[in-house]
Amino acid sequence: MKLTLFLTAVLTCSPGESRAKQAAAPDLHSTVSQQLARENLAAGSPLTGLQIDQFVDFMSDRGAGVAEGGDSRQVPSIQVGLYDSPGPATGRAIPLGNRIPLLLVHASSSDIISDGSLGRALEDLERWLEYVTQFNGDADFASRFKVYRFVYDTRLGIEENAGNLVTVLDNLSGYPGWGAESLDDRQFLVLSHSMGGIVARAAMNERFTVGNDAGDFFGNHVIGLVTLGTPHHGSPGSIPSWAFDTTLRGNTSVVEFVAGYIGQIAWTPNEGAFDLSWDNYDDNVPLQNIASNLGLFVPVMLAVGGGLDQHLEGLANPYLAALNQSDAFLDRLIPVYASESPVANVDTLLELAVRFVAGTLDEHHLLAFADERLGRIIAGDSGEGDLEPYQDNDGLVPGCSARFDGAGVAEVIEFPIGDHLSVVDDPATVAAVKAKLVELVALSP
Repeated sequence: MKLTLFLTAVLTCSPGESRAKQAAAPDLHSTVSQQLARENLAAGSPLTGLQIDQFVDFMSDRGAGVAEGGDSRQVPSIQVGLYDSPGPATGRAIPLGNRIPLLLVHASSSDIISDGSLGRALEDLERWLEYVTQFNGDADFASRFKVYRFVYDTRLGIEENAGNLVTVLDNLSGYPGWGAESLDDRQFLVLSHSMGGIVARAAMNERFTVGNDAGDFFGNHVIGLVTLGTPHHGSPGSIPSWAFDTTLRGNTSVVEFVAGYIGQIAWTPNEGAFDLSWDNYDDNVPLQNIASNLGLFVPVMLAVGGGLDQHLEGLANPYLAALNQSDAFLDRLIPVYASESPVANVDTLLELAVRFVAGTLDEHHLLAFADERLGRIIAGDSGEGDLEPYQDNDGLVPGCSARFDGAGVAEVIEFPIGDHLSVVDDPATVAAVKAKLVELVALSP
């Protein structure tokens, strides 16, 4: 019923009517600067005006850098083949032999090469550095697995990247430097982070076209898929109009909305991001609110970009709703979720700015700030209770999505302390996941 009302409103509302209902969103500099100035004054002015400007510039540049990417992105595997790195588990020169191929599929924007800011290591191998280090430091592990990294352009849609993954696996020996190495008719383990889990799931439902496994689904050759903080149901953050509806209902400010999307989570309006729109399995998207105030798309698009057709598609026809209904390999899926920020709560922009000026701000602080805002997302339309069901989240993905609640998965692993990045950079978490990979092989037929 809600969806019918929403589609009817979209089809009958003219652009002029939409624009008349809601003023444009303020720009990042004015909104964040003014908010910071107020917070700074109330706290006794720990920051100078210059420091406030520097922090706002940082937030703006961060968003622009993710949006543009450009030459700072890794070349996708579809052009160069799978990536490797020196070491007994990850080195290209050591033959695969009887080892099991372990495929790593990275998260959104992790194809952007690190510049070393916010505590992210340089040359961090699409954020797989801690895993690669532990894999290569374990002789027994290296004797069991050969590790390959699939790199993809996260701005592209899930289906395109999934197809590219299967193509690369089908044709690895045809890429320069791989010689006679072939993955034909092999059994794989797959480890993926965030968006990479959706790419891997979609690829498992694609068929090989070359070799002895031609015609087989990739999923029939996967022992297990371990997903780290993957938004299986999507994320409310990938529906900016939902977040802005929460703003209009007074649960967050316009400042936090604009700053969050542009500088904090650095969300960008590309096909890959919209493919992670909430699948609405819980009927929590406020479709009637949005349908009755289509003018809110004006400030939303001014703040985060994208076209009206993209925003509407994410609401009316979310990609994940279709994938979750058709996925034939959920019984091979093991979601991993970390549920509590490893750093102290970060409640205000001023706290972020003070850490930035002191040189101690890192990505975990940004996630802690995002955790609070995601937890304030209001579910349902006005008059339905103003519930906030996503307070359990990792900074970017609600727990119910990372765990894939309601799906018939093989197993769920939950770490009590950690966030969306702890699952790839915390040594203890990485060691536990590595042990699970070994266990999966030991238990496989």
